[in-house]
Amino acid sequence: MPGVVVPSIRDEDIVDGLSSMDMQARLKSLRAVKNQIIGNKTKKISYLKLGAIPKVVEILATETSSTVLVQSAAAIGSFASGVEEGVRAVLDNDAIPYLLKILSHQDEKVKEAGARSLKMIFNSKLAPRTHMFEESTLKVLLALLFSDNITIAEVAASVLGRCCETKEHQMVLTNEGIVPRLLYLINLPSPKSQEAGLDLLSALTNDNEEISLALLEGTPPAVERVCQLSKDRHETLRLLACSCLANVARAHVPPSPRQQELAALALPVAVKLVREGEDLNEDAPRVLARLVSGNYDLQKLACDAGAIPRLAALLKTEHSLSAKLMESTMDALAALTERWEQSRHLLVEADVMDQMIKGLENPSPGVRIAACRCCLSLSRSVKNLRISLVDCNIANHLLRLLNDENPLVQSAASAPLCNMVLDFAAVKENILKSGGLKQLASMTQSASPALRLNSIWALKNLLFAPDNEAKTAVMKALPYAHLQNLLMDPEVEVQEQALNVLR
Repeated sequence: MPGVVVPSIRDEDIVDGLSSMDMQARLKSLRAVKNQIIGNKTKKISYLKLGAIPKVVEILATETSSTVLVQSAAAIGSFASGVEEGVRAVLDNDAIPYLLKILSHQDEKVKEAGARSLKMIFNSKLAPRTHMFEESTLKVLLALLFSDNITIAEVAASVLGRCCETKEHQMVLTNEGIVPRLLYLINLPSPKSQEAGLDLLSALTNDNEEISLALLEGTPPAVERVCQLSKDRHETLRLLACSCLANVARAHVPPSPRQQELAALALPVAVKLVREGEDLNEDAPRVLARLVSGNYDLQKLACDAGAIPRLAALLKTEHSLSAKLMESTMDALAALTERWEQSRHLLVEADVMDQMIKGLENPSPGVRIAACRCCLSLSRSVKNLRISLVDCNIANHLLRLLNDENPLVQSAASAPLCNMVLDFAAVKENILKSGGLKQLASMTQSASPALRLNSIWALKNLLFAPDNEAKTAVMKALPYAHLQNLLMDPEVEVQEQALNVLR
């Protein structure tokens, strides 16, 4: 006898059920939506188009049943997990205030569901971070951070870690006495607790000398526990620990011997975290760049550990890289080749010039700037290495970026041109004939000190061993009246370069 065929319920009917007058029917539809969209991007998009999110948010806003609140909060978090369209829809339908409201619910399961949902939302850059530092909201999150329920405390730490972006945020949180709580979390045996504590600790110490040195000099030094976690078997913990150590190591210039030890300890770990593969953490190249930036010895150590071939291999998979990862990878390459000549040889040998050109043409301003920084590092090299920039016609791409709509991109593009015009007649000729000279002269009047400096510096270098044609062209593009203004510029370095042009 054939089995009974149970007809499947259409997605449209499930969405309609979210508006049912019967609470059990609404709950059934909620569970169906939540269960179908978990880990399924196709289903998320489908339910988004059917208008599920406004109905789920309405349920969260109006229902009082703990079971329904847990299911609706979980569904909202799932919609926001890994799908930017989902995050936008959640934000557009004002779900955050209702999620914040249930954080004060008496039922711990409701609190936990709301906190987890917020964590998923705040994993996205689209989330409104400053909103979380409003007094009433921050009060709730701090109460959750100190909750006896460690799961809720972990989520609160993660959300605050995503939102802590300014020095003011750092000091507000520190003044609330959260550092001992974070040290408590990283000393618990649970990797999730350790991860949450390190996440917020990394945000607190980022470019903050006072908090970083407090970790280094405390009794007992909290940094010792962070060092232990940099060797943990869990990759995320190693990366977050390296991020904290990088912050502490860079907190004071010149670094103390202990700070140098911390950087040297974190460096090989950070290098190994950079690799190809789906499980690559996008922050790994950024942490590596932060560790070695401005430090010749660490750049050399990182290159000896194989950092450049790893980053180059990653860059060659550009078809699968996000803009964030491409930017951080190029920033790491620029930092590694900043001071050490041999590292520049390694970068040229890695054969990534095509990827650098694509970076200069990338829609993301951050990627374009990072690619310019790579060009700048190579342009500092000896002439036979700089030839590689000329051979692949990098100068033309940089010249085009002088007209970029983003002033930061313009400034980044002008910097390597300053070096390249010194030795290469072809680059000088390109600037003189392509309109680059006129653009450089125009940039000397920019409101940006960096743009004024780079542009007048490039003009000065154009006049190095010039012919009469070059002199005439520069003086025509940069009239004496403009040069006089530059001689009185608020920035001393701009004055110096203007004086060199005059000579």
